[in-house]
Amino acid sequence: LAWVSFLSNLAHVALPTLSVLYMGYRYDWNTGAVGLLLAGVAVCSIIVQGVLVGRVVKKLGEQRTMVVGLVCGAVGFAIQGFAPTGLVYVVGVVVMSLWGLCGPALQGLMTRHVSPSQQGLLQGATSSITGITGMIGPLIFTQVFSYFIAPERAAPMPGAPFLLAGAMLWFALGLAA
Repeated sequence: LAWVSFLSNLAHVALPTLSVLYMGYRYDWNTGAVGLLLAGVAVCSIIVQGVLVGRVVKKLGEQRTMVVGLVCGAVGFAIQGFAPTGLVYVVGVVVMSLWGLCGPALQGLMTRHVSPSQQGLLQGATSSITGITGMIGPLIFTQVFSYFIAPERAAPMPGAPFLLAGAMLWFALGLAA
């Protein structure tokens, strides 16, 4: 589960690291368009975290909810990575918002594997994982983006970092299974 957390957190770093650059490069969006999209992301997050998580966990259980979240994140990254238009990218955002189901379910599963006296250690370990991914993720994703949009590329692929992040979630899904 720690590796699932690591890969999920690492994949997530692609979003704050590259989304604005990607939207400007690929769709020529200005700050207003990016701001509207980010507002949409916030609305999706509120719905998933505030309305759906508890209901889905209650219906599916934590393990299946985690799996559904990882699948939605991976599919959302694929949609965003291949999106030929900004509208298709927005569809990817909506699908990806369901990735928000994964974190609480994963946290619940991890919490059950340690005693009450070890909960602080678990929280410290998961915070360390998040910190490590926050340090290495920007380096990984910016280098991948730079490589795949370089002028010498016959066919630039600016969505490559998102596809890599999606692949990380597929791998995490394999570990979770």
